[in-house]
Amino acid sequence: MKKPIILLLFLTLFMFGCVEERAITLTGSEIPITTQDIDIDANGIPEARIIEFKPIVIDSELNINLRRIITVHEVGGSLQTFNYTNITAQDVQILRSYLSDFKNPKEKFDKQCLQSLGFEGNMIKCLDADSCVEACTSQKCRDAAEYGKQTFGSSLFLYKTDSDKIDELILELDSKLDELEGASEIKLSEFVKTADQILLKIYSIKTNSLFNSRLYGVCSSPNYKMENIYNMLDMVVEEINYTNQQYKCSSYFLLTGGDETEYTEIYIRENPSRNLEIDQFSIVIEGNGELVEENPPSVEWRGIRVGVFEKTILKYSFLSSTPFDEEVFSKWKLPGVSERTIQLFGYFVSLKDNIVVMFAMNLSKFLFDLFYIFLGYYPSLALVLSFWVVAFFLTIYLLQYTYIGATTFIADKNVMHSLLEYFLPPLADKDKYLVTGGILLLIGIPLGLFFSKTILITELVLSDIPKYLGTDIAGSLSTVFIVLGIYTIYIVVEDHLKAIMLGQGYYSASEATTQSNRANYKKTKELLSQLKKEVERATAQKLDVKSEYDVVNSIPLHRINHLIEVAEKQDVAFELIKFNYERIAEALKSINEKENIVESKWELWEKNISGLMGQNDSILIASIVSIPPQWRRWAVTRFVGEHAGEGYLIENDELKRKQVSAEHMAEKLMGSFRKKGIIKSGIIIKNGKPAYIFTERGSKSVVTVLSLKLISLTSAFEKSFRESILRSVAVGKNTILLFSRANTTFSVLIVEKSKAKEVMETWSKSLGLI
Repeated sequence: MKKPIILLLFLTLFMFGCVEERAITLTGSEIPITTQDIDIDANGIPEARIIEFKPIVIDSELNINLRRIITVHEVGGSLQTFNYTNITAQDVQILRSYLSDFKNPKEKFDKQCLQSLGFEGNMIKCLDADSCVEACTSQKCRDAAEYGKQTFGSSLFLYKTDSDKIDELILELDSKLDELEGASEIKLSEFVKTADQILLKIYSIKTNSLFNSRLYGVCSSPNYKMENIYNMLDMVVEEINYTNQQYKCSSYFLLTGGDETEYTEIYIRENPSRNLEIDQFSIVIEGNGELVEENPPSVEWRGIRVGVFEKTILKYSFLSSTPFDEEVFSKWKLPGVSERTIQLFGYFVSLKDNIVVMFAMNLSKFLFDLFYIFLGYYPSLALVLSFWVVAFFLTIYLLQYTYIGATTFIADKNVMHSLLEYFLPPLADKDKYLVTGGILLLIGIPLGLFFSKTILITELVLSDIPKYLGTDIAGSLSTVFIVLGIYTIYIVVEDHLKAIMLGQGYYSASEATTQSNRANYKKTKELLSQLKKEVERATAQKLDVKSEYDVVNSIPLHRINHLIEVAEKQDVAFELIKFNYERIAEALKSINEKENIVESKWELWEKNISGLMGQNDSILIASIVSIPPQWRRWAVTRFVGEHAGEGYLIENDELKRKQVSAEHMAEKLMGSFRKKGIIKSGIIIKNGKPAYIFTERGSKSVVTVLSLKLISLTSAFEKSFRESILRSVAVGKNTILLFSRANTTFSVLIVEKSKAKEVMETWSKSLGLI
């Protein structure tokens, strides 16, 4: 594990020189400088808003600045309408003209915008963020995609879906107009809601970053003649109010500046405004950011490269029920920012006149020129880098050999024994290393020859390397694969070199002895047995332990045992035992983590599912947001199993309550008590009719007659049950007569006195399910 780390450090130092990293302390709040309010209905309250804040100077020397732009718009709420108008035939014609006056300018704008973007007939290919960028063929799109492909693609896709939805709503409004003359308030209300949905989609389009010149600005701001929709609403209803309004807030970071000759990365950590009620599950991050689940949650971008493009756009959005007033924006905290600058080859440039550096540079150029004629730029560069990687590790090995040998000799100890102890164990599975190295070379060389950009140069220039690697992914991958391939082969060569310098004792004097391997093998078997028990226990709890089960079945105990019995295979057996022991330990840890989650969370999850099913006949499993996504189906499956008598089932991706007869449900519930032997006789009456009759002794016909008599007395019982749904009467020394009612269901149970408490705690709740 040490060698790959050293390799990465070496490559980093060789390619980039020294690294400078600093945290940038930003205190206080953002300062709004421009605000664009969009007041659709002219009521003095903006339904959408675009706010631009004062730029933040990250690095004055490199002119790196960060600017926030926030867009907010309503996404709906509870719509209240008052005083509908009686619509006449003439009114319908006027409404239709308003709809036409809105539809035509919208279609005209959309057509012009899509043509300028080069979509033409490709809009049908815009199915998600990536496909939208691919379908957008204009230079505007290519330029905008450089600033943030995913963010730009998401904006394109959002514009398409919003525009398509408006077209759909227009057709819906047009069809409703045919039924509007003298329509009831219900139909008028449906008309108003549809028109209002158009306005909400317009708010979304008006705040889309495609039309913001500071962000993408690939089309002019849409002019959809929204006053026509407002005029339609004004004709149909006198007053419209919203309650429980919800807003969508999109926060953009505009990162500009930097120097192409230096590699500079920015790290941004953002806490959304504490003044907002944020739906954490609605937070969507576009680009390479991630959500840090804290309280409150944070949004984080790491390693954003500046200086390559004119600007970089980052975005996240969320839903909030808090109105976005001036106070909210004035208290929006500045983000946390840190900067990392890698001064390319600064170390070598500063030593360019040193004789050793000059020799190394001349040798590198000689090797590069030697390979460049046949292999091109990237494979030749990779071979030069590989030469220095091998030289570096070979030097490290020789220095280690010399140091250990010298210090041991001075201490008057056995030099060869000390060298063997230091460099053991020998490399296992050399063939795998050779094959892996060969595969990496077979991938890397063709990538550089046939898939990378052609670069015509006269000599190797260090300052140009980052520019080429940063703009050609095929060339970069080719370089990495070739270097790793040669390094992997070098590991085998170094192992042979150790055997030559240390003698055959290098392979025979390994710490992996038969005795130690047998002891470790025994520990591995014991740990595997423990894992099997844990897998069986977790399976009984219906936990998903497939990966852990695969570990159980994949441990090659017989092969390990065979290797231990072969003297020259002790090093292989040692590595195999170590590898599989770690796998078993990791699987055990994974199961324990899953069981801990279940133990601590199940009671709350069960309560949440019960609450949802108490309000609905069915729910989508994906909608149970209180349970993490990876646990939802398991929790629902367990809920169905533990509530088997309550008629639940899982169908596709929904949890549903089966429609079963009262008789069937009564038999299910009564049967569970009968199996426990705690009910002697029982009668359940649903809507005045017997749903279930059970008697441990005697004739059912007698019980039936008694139940019919009991039915005639139901009204008398109901009067006494108005304040209590459960009463009991002692009959004899060992029996309790238990009366219970839930809604229209009435029951009388004859129960053993010792079991009465258990029945009384659960029966009333169960009776209500019938």
